Amino acid sequence: MNGSIDAVSGSLVKKLKTALKDFCDGDRVILCSPHYRQTDFYIGICLYDIQDFSSAQTSAYQYTKDVAKSEATGRKPPKLIELGYMIFTNEAEAFGGYAPEYGQQLLSEIIRDVYENPFADADNKTPLSFAFLSADSKIKLWQSFTKPMQPAVYVNAGPIPVMPLKFKVVPLAKERETEISKKE
Repeated sequence: MNGSIDAVSGSLVKKLKTALKDFCDGDRVILCSPHYRQTDFYIGICLYDIQDFSSAQTSAYQYTKDVAKSEATGRKPPKLIELGYMIFTNEAEAFGGYAPEYGQQLLSEIIRDVYENPFADADNKTPLSFAFLSADSKIKLWQSFTKPMQPAVYVNAGPIPVMPLKFKVVPLAKERETEISKKE
């Protein structure tokens, strides 16, 4: 993954389209929020949270020496983040009349796929894990979309490195003086 949120989201959509290909048309798995008005989808994937994941990370610059130019170029290490997704069925979809059993079957397949292959991307660089949210947190999340709580799968993706763009150039030391003395 190149560290962009949209790339991770796109990979998750692609993963679920593949996982659900025997159950629904891939065009019906989309990235959207629960209050999305279009009723032409079965599975919605909503990015609802972005968290800092770099609590144990150093902020020291990492340098690469260029002896020919007598300088070193450095930049901070990547910023690590974790993305929180809510994967839900579209209860407003009129696919032959909404059957709650069908929605539950889709959610079961999503759980199975994330459990069996816990990565958002095909090259297994972005791990997925099931998120634990309390019932109160889920209710508050759904209320923020002015919707009553409904069954959903909550997953976290990450850590995802976001590379800094700024570089720092410093000259290399050309001479070094050292003094050694004998301790008495």
